[in-house]
Amino acid sequence: MTDKAHKLTQLFECIVRGSEPSRVFNAAGGFLATVEPKDIVEAERKMLDSGYSVSELKRLYPAERQILREQAEKLLKLLPPNHLVYKILSEHQMFLCYLADLEDVNRQIWHSEIVSVAGTEFRKLTQIARSIVMGLDHVHLEDELVFPELERHGYIGTPQILTGEHLSLSLCAEKLMELVVLAENNIIEPDKFKSQLDELATTLISIGREHIFREDSILYPIAVQLIENPKTWERIRALSDEVGYCSM
Repeated sequence: MTDKAHKLTQLFECIVRGSEPSRVFNAAGGFLATVEPKDIVEAERKMLDSGYSVSELKRLYPAERQILREQAEKLLKLLPPNHLVYKILSEHQMFLCYLADLEDVNRQIWHSEIVSVAGTEFRKLTQIARSIVMGLDHVHLEDELVFPELERHGYIGTPQILTGEHLSLSLCAEKLMELVVLAENNIIEPDKFKSQLDELATTLISIGREHIFREDSILYPIAVQLIENPKTWERIRALSDEVGYCSM
C-alpha cells in the first residue's frame, strides 16, 4: 500500500467511526487534492482486510463524492466517442435522468388524492420502470468481464461493493415493475401502492446515484488505466453489442 493510500485509510476509518467528514477533511489540508481513484480503492481494500464491512464502506460515499468531483467529466474528455467506456458513461447520464424522473413522479403520485392507472403520472411511472429494468439487463457484462479484470490487478474492494449494488438495483427494479402491474390490475389498494412506491423509489434512487458515481468516478478511471490491451475492450464491446450496448 502506498503512503497516500495509507493516510487516506486513516481518514476513512475516522469517518466510519463517526467523525464529521468536514472536520476530517479540514485537518487533512491539501492532501485530498492529491487523491486519485486508485487511492480510494486501495484504502477500501485495506479496510475490508481489516474487518470493516461493505455496509460500513458505503458510509464513505458522501466523502468520496467530495474528493472526486468532476472525475467522470475529466475521463470523458480523455476518451474518443467510440470507446466503450465513453458510451457507458453517457448511458449512465441517461439512467440518472430516469432516476430524476422517478423521483418527480413518485412525489406527484404521493401527493395525489386519486391514483388512476389512466392518468399521466401512472403512465409516466410505467415507462420509467420499464426503462430502468431494461437498463439493468446488462450488469452481467461488468460482473463477468470488467470487474474480474480489475480484481486480477489487485483491485477487490470496490468491485465487491458494486456487484452487491447490481443485485440490489435489479431486485428493486423488479419489485417496482411488479408493483406497477399490481396497480394496473387493481390488485393493490391505492394507499398501499403509494407507500410501497415511495419506499422502492427512495431506495432505488439512493443506490442508483451512489452506484453510478462509484463506477464513473472510481471504477472506470482505474479500468481505463489498467486495461491497456485494446482487444480486451473489443471483447467486452462485442459481448455488449449482442444485447445492445446499454450498461449499468
